[in-house]
Order: sequence, then C-alpha cells, then structure tokens
Amino acid sequence: MTVRNIPSDSFALATPSGRAAGDNALVERASAPVDGNAVGDSVSPEPPASAADCAAADRAALQASFGARVAALRVARGLSQAELSALSGVERSYLASIERGMRNVTLSNIEKLARALDVTLAELFEGVGR
Repeated sequence: MTVRNIPSDSFALATPSGRAAGDNALVERASAPVDGNAVGDSVSPEPPASAADCAAADRAALQASFGARVAALRVARGLSQAELSALSGVERSYLASIERGMRNVTLSNIEKLARALDVTLAELFEGVGR
C-alpha cells in the first residue's frame, strides 16, 4: 500500500450534494475558474484520438465483424456453439467470446473454425472488415 502526503487544504469531506459529511467521500476542491464560468459549466473538448486509439477501434471493429461472420456461418449450418466447439476443438466459451468480437483470434484457431464450418479461409473472411 502506498501512502502519499496530500495537503489537507486540497480536499474536503463532502456528500454528493456538496454538504460536509463525516466519512462519506473525499472530494477534491475545485480551483477558481479561469474563464469566469462557474466550475462545471463548461465542458472541455475531447482530445484528438491518438493513433493507438484509432488502431484499437479498428481492431475491435474487425474482431466484431469476424465474430459475426463465424456466428452467421454456424447458424446457417444449424450448429450450436457446443457442436461447433466439438467439431473445431475450440473451447465453447472461447468460441462465444469470438462471436461477441472479444477475441483477437490466432491463425491456427481461424483455420480450425474454417475446417469445422466446411469453408475456405477466403469464404470465412467474406465481408469481414468492410
């Protein structure tokens, strides 16, 4: 546990309504506004997205698109997640997270899924990433 020295005048105990309270919450005191607006009246604009943020968003969209494609092919073949899991050797919970777009799937698992779904890799990726 790290303990830091914080000047006592930087914080005040307050309830969500702003009234003083015993042990409710530690609330940082606001400094005087620079632009003349009351504290909280103006909202600062979001900083521009970094390249890493954009890449993460692109990756998430790609994962969601791939997952939707796997789910669509599975349903079109009348398979449950448990059945596709048994056919592919990919754990059912992992398969579910792929279909939800939560996984960055390895090539070996992509190949297992394509074989189990009886499609080529090209067919598996049809419409993915568009």
